[in-house]
Amino acid sequence: MAAMRTMLSSRLSSSARPAGRAFAAAATKPQVFSIYRYDPERAAKPFMQEYTIDLKQCGPMILDALIKVKDEVDSTLSFRRSCREGICGSCAMNINGKNGLACLLYIEPGAAPIEIQPLPHSYVVKDLVPDLTNFYNQYKSIELGSFRRSCREGICGSCAMNINGKNGLACLLYIEPSSAPIEIQPLPHSYVVKDLVPDLTNFYNQYKSIEPWLKRKDTKQAGEKEYYQSREDRAKLDGMYECILCASCMTCCPSYWWNPEYYLGPAVLMQAYRWIADSRDQYTEERLAWVNDTMKLYRCHGIMNCTNCCPKGLDPAKAIVHLKEQVAETYTDGWKSMMTEQIAKNKGRESGMMYIEPLPRTLGRVVTSVCSGNVIGFVIVRVVHPVVSHYYLGPAVLMQAYRWIADSRDQYTEERLAWVNDTMKLYRCHGIMNCTNCCPKGLDPAKAIVHLKEEVAATYTDGWKSMMTGEIAKNKGRESGMMYM
Repeated sequence: MAAMRTMLSSRLSSSARPAGRAFAAAATKPQVFSIYRYDPERAAKPFMQEYTIDLKQCGPMILDALIKVKDEVDSTLSFRRSCREGICGSCAMNINGKNGLACLLYIEPGAAPIEIQPLPHSYVVKDLVPDLTNFYNQYKSIELGSFRRSCREGICGSCAMNINGKNGLACLLYIEPSSAPIEIQPLPHSYVVKDLVPDLTNFYNQYKSIEPWLKRKDTKQAGEKEYYQSREDRAKLDGMYECILCASCMTCCPSYWWNPEYYLGPAVLMQAYRWIADSRDQYTEERLAWVNDTMKLYRCHGIMNCTNCCPKGLDPAKAIVHLKEQVAETYTDGWKSMMTEQIAKNKGRESGMMYIEPLPRTLGRVVTSVCSGNVIGFVIVRVVHPVVSHYYLGPAVLMQAYRWIADSRDQYTEERLAWVNDTMKLYRCHGIMNCTNCCPKGLDPAKAIVHLKEEVAATYTDGWKSMMTGEIAKNKGRESGMMYM
């Protein structure tokens, strides 16, 4: 697997590596990185902050440098990442004035700082994290078959679904040829957003309710070493920290089917015990008191469905047994008053569907622009209502629209062409080729848009307008970027 990753990384990165480049590890001087910073909770406006990194102690990619800054220099830095192999697209950002994937771009040592900014002309959530809501809404508007996926290696858990009656990850399950059709359904007993996409809001709220992070009653001073943990204590976490939150075990548990709003379910209870078993955590008793409830914990009857279906080979049932044992051994009458105190502190904390209405968010919006050379970034803080922005669908969405128009199996070719045949949606493209030049996967969106325009011109009829009127009436709730009905 390691050899395959190395080979894939080298192939994907070949276009990003100029001939005769100096490898980062061979650099004799530290490299300065100038990184865009903005925190809507603290900073009045964005600014560029410089960090100096010893390249001998850092991996060769831009993403390696960002991870080193976050891990060792400034833990407040925010950016997206996932696969590190150019598959998921999470780490797209603007590096030295050109858009690309940080995991595929090599560090080019030089005297000038390497400038890293979020994707240009996008609202910024924080630091290098752009708000891509409009882009995803536009992508949704072209009506493609829907399912979730990301890493394709059993790491992210996105592609969990029910295949031939058993929950699992589509990226890890081989096709078993047979005369009977292979039946693929969304995770059972879950609300469905569309096709194979389940609504996991309740699951994530329940996960949030257990506060899945290290909690301490004493604070570590700046410069102190990390909290010590023996090898024996660390070994207690094996088999729990590997959970990827795919929800396969949750949705095959009958107790969770009947009481999803109250029972926390196997994955969440296993993660609760993961932090209870962590020797570094100082809120063990409070965590035990939180889950010690007839509905939250004791709906588990040990039928082992969760363990049998876990695609990572984990054992949630065993973790729940240990959790019940620890509750029984450590219970005291003071837990009730302790929980009353904790709930008062966390009254806005959600637990599945039992959430308390959050406080109203700040009304209005604050937009700030910062200019650095020819790159302009826009920052938005707490937008309550959608902001009417551009109507152009953009190169990625138009290329995907043409992908389905060109698919011989699709029977809505004319309707799709009629949908994009609009002055604003399609014809804002002027063929300047920026999209093709910056694509980190070497694709050619500009060429796809040319073919799309040609097919519109070749097949246009006067009946398209009435056809679109009928389609819009059927899909009046469908969003198209910010132009939704």
